[in-house]
Amino acid sequence: MSKIIFSDYDGTLDTSENDIAKNIEAIQKFRNNGNLFVIATGRSYLDLKRKLDLYPIPFDYLIVNHGGVILDKNEIVIDACLIPKNIGVEILDTVKSNENLEQIILFDTMKKDIKDISDELTKLC
Repeated sequence: MSKIIFSDYDGTLDTSENDIAKNIEAIQKFRNNGNLFVIATGRSYLDLKRKLDLYPIPFDYLIVNHGGVILDKNEIVIDACLIPKNIGVEILDTVKSNENLEQIILFDTMKKDIKDISDELTKLC
């Protein structure tokens, strides 16, 4: 019977360079036994991708943007919970008047900044 593990990235997989090397080895062994490994994180795809380029963590799926986007092992989007851009912009305009906020960022599926966004968003933070 196959098993599946979901793991956060920050503070779980990536605690130190020594630990991440051990984690990669354990993940490879787990996957070699026919099991699935999923990284689930609040990070955006681009933020996580920078880390995965540094540390080749094997995975079957990625869940990014606090669950807003799911990618397969080839980093192809297979599902996304989308927010219409006009609603994201409306939220941005509303919260800009709040003097306690330092910054708000709108993300689309694969791009980081609203200037590059087409029609829909996957994360507001």
